[in-house]
Amino acid sequence: MRSDNIDRIAASLHMRSDNIDRIATSLHSRSDNIDRVALSLHMRSDNIDRIAPNLHMRSDNIDRISPSLHTRSDNIDRIAPSLHTRSDNIDRIAQSLHMRSDNIDRIAQSLHMRSYTNTIQSAERRSFQFPEQRKRVPLGGKIVRLHLYDAFCDILCRLFFIIFANNVTYL
Repeated sequence: MRSDNIDRIAASLHMRSDNIDRIATSLHSRSDNIDRVALSLHMRSDNIDRIAPNLHMRSDNIDRISPSLHTRSDNIDRIAPSLHTRSDNIDRIAQSLHMRSDNIDRIAQSLHMRSYTNTIQSAERRSFQFPEQRKRVPLGGKIVRLHLYDAFCDILCRLFFIIFANNVTYL
């Protein structure tokens, strides 16, 4: 019996020895990993040492810029009401220009109507002044008696006022 127990204990010790070997290998691998991590941390530490002066310089630059930014902010605050006033003035000017444009359209239409009325009235008056030189000319389905020379002048006047009225509306 004792011999059986010794055999069992020996086998168990052999298995434990294998486990110890595996654990030792694992610890060795972990040790290698720890060495790699330590090296990486050392390199990172060197990088941090290189970056630190740069960050310090940036901090100094920010300290120098800070008053300038504050001054710019104050200037923007001063300019803002002026810009708002200018915007209001632009709105008033635009409204005034729109009203003037409407007035110009009305004036142009009025001039066009007046030129048409004056042309017809002057033609009718002249046609009665010179009965020996009358001629029948169809205009718009109606027959109007016109003096030959006056007819030519009337056509030129109409063209002038039509061109003038069209140009005024585009201003």
